[in-house]
Amino acid sequence: MKFKNFNINFLINFIVVFALLLLIDSRNLLAADDWFMFKNDAAHSSVAPADFLTTSFSPKWNAGANAPVTLGSTNAIAYSSPIMMNHKVYIGAMSGSLYEFDGNTGSCSATWKTDGMIYGSPAAVSISGGVTTDYVFVGSTDGNLYGFNGTSGVTTPVCKLALGGPIFTSPIVVSNGGITYLICASHSGILSAYNVTNP
Repeated sequence: MKFKNFNINFLINFIVVFALLLLIDSRNLLAADDWFMFKNDAAHSSVAPADFLTTSFSPKWNAGANAPVTLGSTNAIAYSSPIMMNHKVYIGAMSGSLYEFDGNTGSCSATWKTDGMIYGSPAAVSISGGVTTDYVFVGSTDGNLYGFNGTSGVTTPVCKLALGGPIFTSPIVVSNGGITYLICASHSGILSAYNVTNP
């Protein structure tokens, strides 16, 4: 046959060299902030040079100085992540209180109390029923999912839903087909969904 003396090792070496040349050339095409390997480099730093900020940040306000929440003090530690809606910041604390801060000044504009501790982050939604009202929902270790009127700041909950066990999770609010759902799970292992289109 014509290819009787063809050397298979030559073909393998040619493919390997060609692939290496392509690899080297592709590295030259990468932008400075592209990641060539998992987590960017051999140290797996997960940082690209373009990720470094050249501007320093200074706090606009500090809730510890302007409001009753002081992180690190007894029963005021927050595991909850803050959320923001309509220029208001909401965060729960281990004291069982849910706080509302003015997003511009940091002043505490409302405080609501649950009968347990708050681990999860709150969820908020604006509902229009002639008048737009902000509602904030948060779970508590007392086993209840609380809903508060963020527009009026009234301390009495608009809803207090028993989920059958302590709540360490964060509720979510989603809209689907014109209906707004509040979804949350408790330590009972049950996931619950509620229609909060008209709380």
